[in-house]
Amino acid sequence: MQFGMARSISIEIKQPVGASFADQNPRRVVYENPMIMLPWFLAIVLAACDELVLSRLLRREYTDHRLIWESDGKPRGIFWIPPEVRLGGWYLTYASGRAGRVLGLKLMFRTPPWAARDTETQKLVRLHRILMYAFLASLLAPFVIAGLFQ
Repeated sequence: MQFGMARSISIEIKQPVGASFADQNPRRVVYENPMIMLPWFLAIVLAACDELVLSRLLRREYTDHRLIWESDGKPRGIFWIPPEVRLGGWYLTYASGRAGRVLGLKLMFRTPPWAARDTETQKLVRLHRILMYAFLASLLAPFVIAGLFQ
């Protein structure tokens, strides 16, 4: 083969004689290789673990540094909701959820002064970073795997 020449692969799929409608439906997707789906399941587990860590960080900021928590926009996590962000007992403010996401992204790149003073909080910030980078890697892994084996 010469350089610059494209190589094409053709695959012919033959249906058995007594195949049902579901077997003949071209939109039906069958995953023969579960390794493509495994990183996405891992990403879900990593995201849940990171939400637990981030909720602990936000609770720590709430209890130990209340003025900083208020200046950050009263952030809340998924697994921890302070009473100040509830309206009417069950409705949660959108701004507090957004503030929690923004603070989570900020914590990926820098450690705030309130977190740098406590060793336990520093460990939680490091764990948050590890979980988020692992989440992003496992989220993108199926696309890389598919690109390599295609």
